[in-house]
Amino acid sequence: MAKHEVQLQVGKNKEDAYPVLEGTSWTKVAGFTNVQYKRQSGWVKINWNGNVPNSTSWTTLFTLPAGFRPTTEQYGSLTGNSAVEGGINRNVNVIVQASGSVQALNPHTAGGYIGTIVFPLG
Repeated sequence: MAKHEVQLQVGKNKEDAYPVLEGTSWTKVAGFTNVQYKRQSGWVKINWNGNVPNSTSWTTLFTLPAGFRPTTEQYGSLTGNSAVEGGINRNVNVIVQASGSVQALNPHTAGGYIGTIVFPLG
C-alpha cells in the first residue's frame, strides 16, 4: 500500500511524463464538471474538480475507459473543503480499480474536491 500512496499523492508532479499532452474531459456523475485524464509513457494522470458525496462506504464516481486502467488497484486521495463545514479542508480516500472504476470513501460532509492522481499502467 505504501508504494501506491507515494505514487498517488495529491498534486504529485510528473509533468515529465506529460510533455504537452492534453487529456479528454468527460462527466460521469452530477457535480463533476472538470474530469480529465491523459496518458503518456505508461502513466495515467487524472485531474478533477467537483463534488464528492458523503459516504462511509466506497462510492463509484466514474469509470475510466479501456487503455487508461491500472492492472492492479491504485490508492490515492483528494483534498477539498465543504462550505457546510465552514471551508474546513478534508482528505478523501480514492481507489482506482483494475476494472476502471474510480471510487471514493468520504466520511466527511460532501463538498468540492480537487486533486490529481497519477498512477502507472502495468
